[in-house]
Amino acid sequence: MPIAELINATRITYSPNDKKVPNGTILITNAGWTDRGNYTCVITTLSNTFERFTFIRVKDVYAALWPFIGIVVEVLLLGIIIFIFEKRRAKAEFEESDTDQGNDQKNTADLNKDSVRQRK
Repeated sequence: MPIAELINATRITYSPNDKKVPNGTILITNAGWTDRGNYTCVITTLSNTFERFTFIRVKDVYAALWPFIGIVVEVLLLGIIIFIFEKRRAKAEFEESDTDQGNDQKNTADLNKDSVRQRK
């Protein structure tokens, strides 16, 4: 069907294209989901007829917002997971240090008096 029959004529603007062909560019203002679809351009000359097909997609106003929100949510989840595991690891290390009876309290000077040089 011709575009004029499909869309309200007040939303369509015809203008010449880059090569000064009249009605070479069609501008649809306030395009909506109903404008999405396959469009055919038919060019008829005295001897030939040419057809070109294109599929028009209509983007939402907030189309760029959704990937941004996804990235923010992913970063928040990773931050929370890292925070939780670091807290658990620090708690485990703290409990381990309380029960550790390491060699820190031993006097190493008395063990090998002969081989250890003591400073005065």
